[in-house]
Amino acid sequence: LLDGSVGVSDAVNVGLYDGNGIDLSGITASGTVDITTSGGDITQSGALIATGAATFTVDDTRSIELNNSGNNLSGTIDFVAVGGGQLTNYGLTNVADINLGVVDILGNLTLNSTGGSIAQSSAWSVDGSTSLAADGNITVTDTGNVLDGSVGVSDAVNVGLYDGNGIDLSGITASGTVDVTTTGGDITQSGALAIGGLATFSATGNNITLTNSANDFLAVAVSDAQTVTLIDDNSIDLAGITATALSV
Repeated sequence: LLDGSVGVSDAVNVGLYDGNGIDLSGITASGTVDITTSGGDITQSGALIATGAATFTVDDTRSIELNNSGNNLSGTIDFVAVGGGQLTNYGLTNVADINLGVVDILGNLTLNSTGGSIAQSSAWSVDGSTSLAADGNITVTDTGNVLDGSVGVSDAVNVGLYDGNGIDLSGITASGTVDVTTTGGDITQSGALAIGGLATFSATGNNITLTNSANDFLAVAVSDAQTVTLIDDNSIDLAGITATALSV
């Protein structure tokens, strides 16, 4: 039981176990990092720096919150709930790229790559909100994704999103292209979309309703939808619409 904070410096590989939760006051490792708790959350009060794979494991319904702006985890990153369970909340800020495997969360997912991109290697299931920010691209396009809460993107270049249900966009700020696809519901918004490149939307057999008065599109294309309703705070270039009805 490591009741106080735990710090590691100048190590190669690091493995830590705590029967309660653990607060990491800082880790510097040239190899792998493996942190496991069996009675609480994993949090941090100092930066985590590692060049090898980093794995964080907690009990079912616990949270992992690693939001220090100095984090630099340059290897693969895995967040695991024991026994195939679900995390409650999961937050990660990282200077390097973030590429996550399976994500299964009861609450909210918050990812911020301050010097890289965000991608996935397996499907994500998120019951709460999903908030993504990246200095580079955001590619969350696995066809198994189920993002039940709102999805927001900030400070990205190119963005790709896929949701097997409908999707509510709580806001997107992107300097490049945006591609949003749903196969089981509508595309709607609860926050403004500011997109510097072509915005492409597809909602097979469903509606697309993007009517926030602060929307700022360069160009919009719709590849498959029923009723499409768009509002832009200035001019808009329609780059191709395939829908049964259109209102602009």
